[in-house]
Amino acid sequence: MEWNSLGQCDQEFAELCNAVGSNRNLIRLDLRNNQLSNGHGLHIAQLLLTNSPLKVLDLRWNRIGSVAGREIVEALKHNSTIEDLLLEGNGLSRELVDSIKLICERNMRHHQTINKNKQETSFLLQQLDETKTFALGETIKLESQLESGRREKVELESNLWTSKEVLVELRSKLEIAESKLIERNAQIESVKDELEIYKHESRDIASKLQIELDESKIRKNLDEKTFIDERQTMNSKIVSLQSTVEAADRDIRSFKSEIENLNKSKH
Repeated sequence: MEWNSLGQCDQEFAELCNAVGSNRNLIRLDLRNNQLSNGHGLHIAQLLLTNSPLKVLDLRWNRIGSVAGREIVEALKHNSTIEDLLLEGNGLSRELVDSIKLICERNMRHHQTINKNKQETSFLLQQLDETKTFALGETIKLESQLESGRREKVELESNLWTSKEVLVELRSKLEIAESKLIERNAQIESVKDELEIYKHESRDIASKLQIELDESKIRKNLDEKTFIDERQTMNSKIVSLQSTVEAADRDIRSFKSEIENLNKSKH
């Protein structure tokens, strides 16, 4: 409805706002360049208070002004549907524009959350239906298996009661099985006892080995310490000998020098 000069028809514009407020299907309304002023902005504020399904309202390039702009902001505080309200070119302050933008973003996030919850709810309901269908199928299957088991039970009971020899044989086999079970349990207990003895002996052996290992480590440490001490002693002796050799060299050079001086003095 842009470029229709609706601002020149106050009564008709008011009726238009009332109609939009009662319409439950309209989600976008374009009122750009319609010469709307402060009074028309008040009608728009009343429209926003109705919380109609309107999501996008384009009011760019009109003359609504800051007074009506504040009324629109107040109305938006109670509106949960508008996601985008375009008001460029209407002389609104930056503060009002930012407030309107924040409210629209709040509504958009709210709608996104609602849509996400609807999708999750739809998914859960679908999962529930699938679970019910599966459970129903499993129930039918189990009932069929139960009925089959009942028939087999009746047949087995009939066979058991009509054949005493089978029953006696089964009892005999059961007694033999119980006897073998008792014998096997005794064998298992014997093996357990042997295992405990083995574990005990293993622990003793491990303890002895650990003691020997510790003693070996101690002897090794002592040998290493002795070697280090002897090496230090040897190094000290070497240093002392080197000092003695150097002193002897000095004495020899001094002695040679004296001999040379004596020879010179004789000539």
